[in-house]
Amino acid sequence: MFNIISRTKAMYLVMLTITATRMAYACDREKCYKAPSDMACTIEVELFDLTNEFREKNGVPPLIWSKELGFAAREWADYQTALGSRSHRGFPYIRLKALKNEFPNANYNIKGENVAKIERCRRAKSQCIFESWKDDPGYTANLLNRDYKHVGIGVADWGGLYSTQLFSY
Repeated sequence: MFNIISRTKAMYLVMLTITATRMAYACDREKCYKAPSDMACTIEVELFDLTNEFREKNGVPPLIWSKELGFAAREWADYQTALGSRSHRGFPYIRLKALKNEFPNANYNIKGENVAKIERCRRAKSQCIFESWKDDPGYTANLLNRDYKHVGIGVADWGGLYSTQLFSY
């Protein structure tokens, strides 16, 4: 009987530790304008960090976070979810329309886009998305483009994790 109680207490302590860790890495709601959840925001911020770490390792200056581009990226991730597949359809015009509808004074020239769909992932979701971008030569070129100064990242998690990364000068 004592072993069962001890195991229960141990599991409870593990759950508390996991919860505390997740709370410590709470998303930055200033960055994640209108994010549907803390999980989505956390993945977006992790992808931003992974992108800049990758750029730094390759001697490329870091990107600046854009909540406006992030909103447009999330809108496109939502669209891909409804579509049920990855898509670059209407790039960049549909993204610019979403951007201007929400932020009429925004002045971004969207030049690059990375998209991903992750159905199963045994690692951190952000890591799986980022690895899929790194594995594609065109997406890697976007990640390392020295001309890009701003980035926005959006994710949607409805029956598969869809993500979009938009780059601007």
